[in-house]
Formats: sequence, C-alpha cells, structure tokens
Amino acid sequence: MSIWRAGGRKKQGNSLVGQQVDVVIDGYSHDGQGVGRYKGKPIFIADALKNESVTARIEQANNKRLTAKLIDVEQESDARIEPSCQYFGRCGGCVWQNLSYEAQLEAKEQRFMRQLAQLNAQTVLDASEQNSPYKYRRRARFAVSWRDGLPKMGFRERNAKKIVSIDACPVLTNELEELISPLNDWLAQLKGGVSEVLVTLLDQVRVGIGVNSDVSSAQRALLKESAEQVGWIYHDYDDARDANTVTAYDFVQANAFANGVMQSTLTNWLSDLEEGTQIVDLFSGLGNFTNYLAGYYRLKGSPVMGYELDMGMVTRAKRMAVANAEYACADLFEGALPKAVFDANVLVLDPPRAGAHHIAQQIAEHADQLPNLSQIVYISCDPATQVRDAKILMQAGYQISRAKVVDMFPQTPHIETMMLLTKES
Repeated sequence: MSIWRAGGRKKQGNSLVGQQVDVVIDGYSHDGQGVGRYKGKPIFIADALKNESVTARIEQANNKRLTAKLIDVEQESDARIEPSCQYFGRCGGCVWQNLSYEAQLEAKEQRFMRQLAQLNAQTVLDASEQNSPYKYRRRARFAVSWRDGLPKMGFRERNAKKIVSIDACPVLTNELEELISPLNDWLAQLKGGVSEVLVTLLDQVRVGIGVNSDVSSAQRALLKESAEQVGWIYHDYDDARDANTVTAYDFVQANAFANGVMQSTLTNWLSDLEEGTQIVDLFSGLGNFTNYLAGYYRLKGSPVMGYELDMGMVTRAKRMAVANAEYACADLFEGALPKAVFDANVLVLDPPRAGAHHIAQQIAEHADQLPNLSQIVYISCDPATQVRDAKILMQAGYQISRAKVVDMFPQTPHIETMMLLTKES
C-alpha cells in the first residue's frame, strides 16, 4: 500500500513505518550498521551484528531502503560482547564496542576486499597488525555547550547535535582521558564563548590545546595564561598557522601505533630501492611520510619531495623538514602534475577522503612521460575513492601488487587502506 502526499507526489513505503519486523543480519554498511533484507529491500539497523536474528521497528522507508531501530536480539552473534563505555549507544563515537575486536578487523578486511573485487584484481591482503582496541586515540575534538555559565563538554550524540557530557573515554590515551575534568575547570572561568576544544598529545609529555577561532581576545589571553600554568601548550588559531611545531589545530594521525604501521609498511614495500631513487609525496601535509622516508633513505641519497596545496602548511613543513626532505606548493586537485613527478621512481599518495582522482587522471594522461615511475603507494581513508582512482592507474598499465588494511580507529567501522601499484619501468 502507498499514500499520496500533498501536491500529488506518491510516497512509497509509508505503510511500513512503525512495523515491527524480524530480520537476519548478513553484513555491515560503511558506517557500521547491521544490514539485512526485508520485502526485497536492504534494511539498516544500528547495533545489530552480522549473523544475528533480530527484531526491529521500521522508522524510515523509501523505494530503495529501510531504516529500523533494534528492539530485540533473538539469536546473538558469537562476536557480540559487552561494551566497555558507559556512554555506548548515546555517544556517536564508537558504534562497534559491542563487536569483538577480531570480528571488527575481519569486517574491515571484508569491506576492502569487496571494493577490490570491482577491479577484478587477484589481490591477497597483507595481514593487519592487531592494534590496542582501547587507549589509542592521541587527538580529540570535544564539543562544548553552556548553561548558566557552566560548560558541558563531550561528544555529539548519535545522529544528533546534542552533546553527551562525559567524564571518561576509553579510546583516549591515558594522558588525554585525564584531561577531561581539568579541561572543564579550565573552561568554567570563561562563562561561555567556547564551542569546541581540540587536544593533541604532541609527545609522551606535551599536550597541545586549541579552541574555536571566534572567541574574544580577552578570553584567548585568559585561556593561554591558565593553560601555561598547568603545563599545556596553548595556541590561538591565528598563531597556530605560523607555528614552528605541530599544534592542536593540525591534522595528526589519531593513532600513533597505526601511523607507525603505515610508515613501516611503506618502507617494507619499498625495501629494494636503489641508491638515488627519486621519491615524491603528494598531499604531504606537515611531512608525516615525507620526513619519515627522507630519514629512512638518507644513506641511500634518495631525496624526498613533498607537495601540499596550502602554502602556509608548506612554509611550516619546510621549517620542520629533516635533511633530504623538500617541500613545495601545488594544486593537487585541479593543477598540472608537479614537475618532480616526471623524474620520480616512487610516488606516495595520501589524499583526503575525496581521493586523488585528478592526480590519477594526470598520471594516465602523461603515462608516456613517466617512464621511471614504477611504484605508487596509495594510502586512503576511503577505499571507495581509492579503488576508483586505482582503476584509472590500472588502465595506465599499473597493477596492484600489495594491499593492506590499517586499523586506525578500533571500535569504529572507519578504516585506513594501503595499496602498492607497480609497473615495469
């Protein structure tokens, strides 16, 4: 049955909303919801796990999909566990705390393999290193609201703008988790104005602090003074753009262990480089991979050239550069292929979620002018855009030699994937 909306437009599936249905979960969506089928349509159910039989109430329905709320689990998955966090189910951060860590890794690898299958490539994934499922996150962005001059600090609710006020978070490193109460005291002196707090564990001792950019100058001065009194490194937003070190506003891989895995995987995959190999790193940021590779291959005399779109970031990267690393500005989304790529033997791509589509197209277009570019390592936080771009590179003669999932965010469905594409030079 269907009904008509005002204006005569037909809305399909309305009769299903509110119905309680039984569903068998056979997989996961990209955002970690359990997925089954009902009346020929995929049905998405948060907190339901693969291989479970569940009862759910349909809350949204259209011609293509259904969304439902979990009511009961009739047959539990062997991988279902008790969540460790008291805020699970409310906080929007860790939607897989009810799933064993081994099952999380398996689901992430299966998701990547489904994407790779689109390329018809016979790829066997390298084994994923088991991460610490808790106490790994060294960077966080807290949301803040105010009532009667007192701050409420925490994370956003699931699918909502409301804030879940927290006094603990098991995925934060001990150093950051211990800051939650002091940060609330630090904010309370302001009586308002701050809407978010950024914290980054800069090393084993130092903590970087930042807030939203539109606080008043008087508030900034008070925050800076009081932060320094307790040993935190506070930067204003404007000052951070000219800092000679990493600040809380900068992108830093949230998981130090996983970042180390990516770095060591890079050099493991590129272990047979000859002396003087030319390496180019696109989307280099502040030099996470550029500096690491330059240091690792320094004795081989292999220069590493990093390119980034933002000139301010390039300027800062130059100040923090190690020997053998150089940085330059380039439009990596619409501009010409950087000149250094034409002499490169190895190319590292670490783009944002949107991917490196333009770069892949440029490489394919200029393939005959890139005779020495025999290895491309593509690091991605979205395997869908990575596979899209890899398809273009494969049409230019590259083949997938290695692939791997890196678990950057345990307790969540988010993944980092790596791919080595090779071509005879």
